[in-house]
Amino acid sequence: MLAILLLWKLPVHADATLSINASIKENTEIVTRKLANQFLINKDDDLSVKLDILLKKANEYAGFNGSLLVGNSRGLLFYKQIGFADREHKIPLTDKHLFNAGSIAKELTTIAIMKLINEGKITYQDSVAKYLPNLASWSHKVTIKQLMSHTSGLPRIQWHTLIESEDVDEQIKNIQSLAFEPGQDFLYGNINVAIRASIVEAVTKIDFQTFLQQEVFSVADMQHSINPRTMTQHNKSMVYKLDLNAISGMTLFTTPYDLYKFELALWQETIVSAQSIKDALPGDILSGSINRAFFDFGGYSTNNEGKLISWQHDGSANPDHHALKFHDFENDLIIVLMSSDGSKSTLFDFKRSILPIVSGANGEIPLTWWFQHQMLKNGFNSAFNQLQQRVHKKSEFVPSESDINTLGYKLMKENNQLAARVFKLNQNLFPSSPNTYDSYAEVLIKLGRMSEAENMLKRGLSLAKEQKIAHLVKSLTRQYKQLNK
Repeated sequence: MLAILLLWKLPVHADATLSINASIKENTEIVTRKLANQFLINKDDDLSVKLDILLKKANEYAGFNGSLLVGNSRGLLFYKQIGFADREHKIPLTDKHLFNAGSIAKELTTIAIMKLINEGKITYQDSVAKYLPNLASWSHKVTIKQLMSHTSGLPRIQWHTLIESEDVDEQIKNIQSLAFEPGQDFLYGNINVAIRASIVEAVTKIDFQTFLQQEVFSVADMQHSINPRTMTQHNKSMVYKLDLNAISGMTLFTTPYDLYKFELALWQETIVSAQSIKDALPGDILSGSINRAFFDFGGYSTNNEGKLISWQHDGSANPDHHALKFHDFENDLIIVLMSSDGSKSTLFDFKRSILPIVSGANGEIPLTWWFQHQMLKNGFNSAFNQLQQRVHKKSEFVPSESDINTLGYKLMKENNQLAARVFKLNQNLFPSSPNTYDSYAEVLIKLGRMSEAENMLKRGLSLAKEQKIAHLVKSLTRQYKQLNK
């Protein structure tokens, strides 16, 4: 089922696309490729028509079940849902249904702490013990800044079915030691987030849910968002299928429209100052990730002058809910995707396909969707042969390394032998890219083909060092050491 939302508070402006510069193509990984004509989206079509075609193809080819929102600072450009809120009972998905935002919810406690900092009520250097004195001795060593940056040394949550805030609070009380000295390493974990929510409660003297409603949800006009503390706070508007949990500061059930309004509120300075957000982005040196925000805002990119160009944050809630929030500041473009079909990579495929469409170029169906469609119709061998033929007819198809790599990882979830064939093709097509050797070696190890894997790792490591790609040097070195233990 396909549902369309008509919004009057933030109307769709007829000229809204004018501010979206064609230079999007220069700032994103846009793949130039020509598949068969039926896989192209005509650039002369209206924007909403093009995005509608892409949404339907995502559902048909990739099994996308979810919602797509495209907008800017002046209003919505497109907002539609496709699929079911409950497939078993044939309940169509609508704009009122709530998805689990996964890790995007971490922005709530991040913003809450930043707001208290801006108001002078706490400082980043304060210890956890200052506000939560009943915790073990480690709380005197861990600062709020280390909670914000996942450098506290606190362990990960021990997850179980139907976990609630009370369960997490009990785990925190039972922590007696840290994984490392605070500030010396990085361990991404939700215990940090839960403690941030508890500090907000200790400082404000109200529960975190009330704080959110008063200081965030109401301010941003988020009318369909809840942060449940107990399972009793769940409701029938939540999209099935979901491994339910209810944790203060961590569980966020919301709509793409509410996430869009939250994004607007962040940069319109109705919650905290925009400068304080920008100041919270640089500083990560311990995670090993590229362009990871120091605090919990996902990832970001800047130009040569250090100016913020874009940021994005993705989240997952097992087993099937995924979300992606992307903001291109230079071109005033916001994309929010939420789904319940179990495939996070589809959201990133979506985003890459949307960018050229919005800039006025031809839209194209992602390679992974096309391949999946062909494989379902004719089997892997036929689809793979078609892929090879199109690759070698370069006038017809110019491949992208990242697209083929994504396809390989999708296949790894089902069949390592098939994934290996795709990764090998990618390595042959892009022999100077260390990333292709890294991925190919990974699947060769899973297949037990250690000699071939070692060969790939050596060649990839040599290229990564030559090209000074630090994260790939680290990844390839780690795999090589594990292989030779």
